[in-house]
Amino acid sequence: MRSTQLSESFNGSLRGYLKSDLDIVQFFKHFERSVDDKRTNENKSNFDMTQSIPIFKVKLPLLIHAREVYTPNDI
Repeated sequence: MRSTQLSESFNGSLRGYLKSDLDIVQFFKHFERSVDDKRTNENKSNFDMTQSIPIFKVKLPLLIHAREVYTPNDI
């Protein structure tokens, strides 16, 4: 993604948490909650990725090797 797309995406997600009539303490409480939600979503995505083996549409040796190296053996 381009930096402008990332910025717009982040700004859009913040709009759901922030309002213009908040004082500084409320602002930081809402901002912290939005960051916590982002972290929670990222942690869930990371966990979900560790629970399956990636399936590729194209058989590229480099991707197959990366899958073998970075996927846990206990799956």
